[in-house]
Amino acid sequence: IKSGRESMFKFFYKSIDENPYQDLEVAHIDEKDKRRHFLLRLAYRGSDFCGWQTQPNNHELPSVQKTLEDWLGVIEKDKVNIRVCGRTDAGVHAIRQVARYRSRNAEMTSTQVMDHLSKIPSAGVRCSEVLPISRSFHPTFTAESRAYVYMIDADCIDNPEAFTCTLNNELLGLQGKELDYVALSYGK
Repeated sequence: IKSGRESMFKFFYKSIDENPYQDLEVAHIDEKDKRRHFLLRLAYRGSDFCGWQTQPNNHELPSVQKTLEDWLGVIEKDKVNIRVCGRTDAGVHAIRQVARYRSRNAEMTSTQVMDHLSKIPSAGVRCSEVLPISRSFHPTFTAESRAYVYMIDADCIDNPEAFTCTLNNELLGLQGKELDYVALSYGK
């Protein structure tokens, strides 16, 4: 990241020592079903994928979800299901995306998961952190915040100043309005 942009992206690059989920780390082995639960912190280049969610009839690009589930399935020797805090569309990049992975292997450690994910063949997705978490953690409903950054390449716009002014005027109508977060959570 070039100088001047660090503060803009500071939220995304917090130290991994700062764990907002530390209270959820206790009892990361589920005594009922003997599974281990892990938080995965992911980043991916959206142009390499058809979006987050697995799409069975898409043969052009893989989904991030399928790529990760297939790769984790190798270490599990079984089918894997991953939950994520929010799905992305095709072409949308993600930084510090949070997902949950439940391992059926009661001996699995976060180090083993991280080591395995560091060898994923897809160059477009990386895991920067694996944390043990409790069974109660759900990436969508436990999340305390989300941030979205929209970048527009001003070099492709004839008059960037006029474009910025027009965009700001359009967005004024949204200021102070509340969003229906329940509807957004369920895609309604």
